[in-house]
Amino acid sequence: MLEKTIIWALPSLCLCAAARTLAGDNPDLAPTAKVTADRAGENNAPLADPLHALTDGDVWTEWRVREAELPVTITLTWPFLIRARLIRLYSRTTGATDPIDEAVLTLFDGSGARVWSAKTERMDSRHHQDLNVPSNAPLVMRLTLEIRKGSPNPGLAGIEVYEKPPHDEPPLQKKATATSDKKGSRHPPGGNPAAAANDGDLSTEWTIATEQLPATLTLRWPGAIPVRSVAVVSRTSGVTDVIREATLRLLDRDGIEVWKTSIREVDTRQRQKLAIPADVPKIRTLELRILKGGPQPGVAEIEVE
Repeated sequence: MLEKTIIWALPSLCLCAAARTLAGDNPDLAPTAKVTADRAGENNAPLADPLHALTDGDVWTEWRVREAELPVTITLTWPFLIRARLIRLYSRTTGATDPIDEAVLTLFDGSGARVWSAKTERMDSRHHQDLNVPSNAPLVMRLTLEIRKGSPNPGLAGIEVYEKPPHDEPPLQKKATATSDKKGSRHPPGGNPAAAANDGDLSTEWTIATEQLPATLTLRWPGAIPVRSVAVVSRTSGVTDVIREATLRLLDRDGIEVWKTSIREVDTRQRQKLAIPADVPKIRTLELRILKGGPQPGVAEIEVE
């Protein structure tokens, strides 16, 4: 058995089917637990413990197994009774066709008796799934997730257990209107292409053909907002669609530039986070101008905090 002591308080990240966000310092998260698995599995990063990928707060690190190793069971054990009200499962982000087709989550009380169980829905890559526990369920000390079917390398990017239902505040980028000076394309197709860059969903992407560069993607808010950081999340479905060179500008309510920086070499399935200096005033507009890249550079999300 593999063992790893974890704390359900992870750094803030974004990932979603609707809005997928590792929760950060959230008092609604359950306390310390121990995580084990009956298969060693592996991760897509040089981590000493494969299971650490479930709890490191990094959207791009993942724990996974081969289809031939299924079924596999992940177990979370607490040293005391906790009240589980919602379990949030984060699917893999780097695999394009590595779904969990069938899994069962079960909660056990202090005596080891099963108190609640539920089957998950199919979990495609770059999505999360919430399982709501009935309010009358007793306190629990153990959780198991049995992954029964999936292919070719099913796994997870993270697990969160909440003692209270989380109050998910929409990320700042979703409150803005997205536009672009070149129409570009949306992957998958449908709707405003630029809106794929601020819908809180890493499975949708705004892309631009190399021959259309330079191209500017703009987020504009109804009013001025404070900004602490901006993260550019590159395409997750492309393999060689790299942003080679770009500029990021922040403008105040009067359209005056208050901060600017250069961005280079954002490979697919990467997230480049930029800290905004504390003396930068409130902004109303963000502009990402892609200057070089190819063959279909773009973004899955511009995250704003």
